[in-house]
Amino acid sequence: MNQKKPEQEKIITKILRLRLSQKGPWWNRQVPTLLGLFLIIGGTTLGVFLTLKAKRIKIQAQQTFVPQQIKIANLSDSSLTVSWVTEQKTSGFISFGETPSLGQTSLDGRDKETGETGSYQTHHVTLVNLKPETEYFFKIGSGGKLFAKNGEEFKTKTAPQTPGLSVSDPAYGQVILPDGSPAEGAILYLTIPGCTPLSTLTKTSGNWLIPKNLSLKEDLSAFCQYPKRGGEFEIFVQGDKETSRVSLLSGLDKPVANITLGKDYSFKDLSLLEPLGTPQPTPLKTASPSLLGDLNNDGVVNTWDLAILKSNFGKEPVNKEADLNQDGVVDQKDVDILLENFNQ
Repeated sequence: MNQKKPEQEKIITKILRLRLSQKGPWWNRQVPTLLGLFLIIGGTTLGVFLTLKAKRIKIQAQQTFVPQQIKIANLSDSSLTVSWVTEQKTSGFISFGETPSLGQTSLDGRDKETGETGSYQTHHVTLVNLKPETEYFFKIGSGGKLFAKNGEEFKTKTAPQTPGLSVSDPAYGQVILPDGSPAEGAILYLTIPGCTPLSTLTKTSGNWLIPKNLSLKEDLSAFCQYPKRGGEFEIFVQGDKETSRVSLLSGLDKPVANITLGKDYSFKDLSLLEPLGTPQPTPLKTASPSLLGDLNNDGVVNTWDLAILKSNFGKEPVNKEADLNQDGVVDQKDVDILLENFNQ
């Protein structure tokens, strides 16, 4: 703008001199001069307006892809999950490494599963094959651009090697939309006081499952100890447009009552807890080694099989059968396969 102003003044001065030097009635000289001034000023104003408008539209488009509500969950000695949301659907990935130069890339779990790059508002990326007790740097890929934190890479650290995994203790349920249809691709966060958060994506059916026993102490020194019955914990569900918060007790999470996005719940009625010693029905099933996900060959895919799979998660599996799709690593794909046959 400042560079163009002197040039405009020169043009206006030339037009004035030209008009005044012409002979004839004053109105023949004045009208063209005013018209020329009007065209110059109007054209300049319009050009500035259109330029600013184009810049504003570009900025607004970029902002719709800016990662928001960035969270880290599922911390272990060999893996972690980064999740975030965007205002509009777009692709997402994580560029990460042990130094700020990064060098590795991990895709959204849904993209790994389908082999295609999808566009989502909720994004959930799990990094696997990490080293224990190691600091990692990462940037978030969104809308074709890499995003950092205040100009620097995000940083997080994996847990030290964590022995002593306790008996599997899953919470599971279903998330639905206000119209009653399944809420696919919602991020569900589960937080136990004093423990690291856990997260997962809801399936096409809206179903979800999180093993609470995989949570670590906040200092990452060991697996978290918490009351298996009557202990309070929180669930937060992030959908494309709506969210839900749930406060509940351990023992009321198998399953959690249906969660409708856009509504908040409190499930803390102690009278609903089954008395201690209540016998649990055992499904009568014939052992079926061919049932994919039945890692202990007891004829049913359940939390024991999930515990076996999770103990091999993110590593070259000690138990080769935990690699359900036989791709050389136990990851979210194997979890998804197991969940498809869960309780069958």
